[in-house]
Amino acid sequence: MLIEVAQPKDVLNLMADYSLARFNASVKVIRFGQYTNIGTTPSHDQTFSAKWITDLDLSYGIFDGVVISAGANNLFNVYPDQVIPANSYFGQLIYSGLTPWGFNGAFYYGRISYSL
Repeated sequence: MLIEVAQPKDVLNLMADYSLARFNASVKVIRFGQYTNIGTTPSHDQTFSAKWITDLDLSYGIFDGVVISAGANNLFNVYPDQVIPANSYFGQLIYSGLTPWGFNGAFYYGRISYSL
């Protein structure tokens, strides 16, 4: 039963990529539909709302083979709905482990890459 309801009802992926000379920008927007966490009793079942997640990557080629990039996964720091108290394991967990995009919020990065 869990495998049938713990996955989002729908997932929508939108992506755009733009390049101009040495510059590149990529943006990905994903909508995860609602999903359900089945509790130990039917009164502990919880349905989580749909969420939109945005990833962004900006890159610039400094010279041949060297690219610097900056970006973010979950750019707008979207968190899943909090679990109801009955599912929080004595207040230890505030987010369900079933969330399809994680529960750690945004991840920002910088990168330098070199291609041979």
